[in-house]
Amino acid sequence: MKLSLPSLVFIASFSVAISLIIMANMWSYAILGEVNGRRSKEDQIGMFWISLKMGQILRLHAQLYPDSPKRKQMWAFAFTGFAFLFGGALAFVVLNSR
Repeated sequence: MKLSLPSLVFIASFSVAISLIIMANMWSYAILGEVNGRRSKEDQIGMFWISLKMGQILRLHAQLYPDSPKRKQMWAFAFTGFAFLFGGALAFVVLNSR
């Protein structure tokens, strides 16, 4: 099976995108760990469904760790990952339309 250039571009872009999105997710759990480390046992935020509570977690992290670069790093990983995902899909469509 021979892969065409558009397919290779999409596969490479998709692989980079998924890796970056996974890194953003790992950073969000690291942020949650830091927030929970400063809170009492009763006030800690659970590990499941944190995407629903991400705004609260990020606000608390900004209050507790105002100089931490983790929030910016998480957003950079996420936005770059989605850019690679959509850019790769767009490149696949454009290169296949030739």
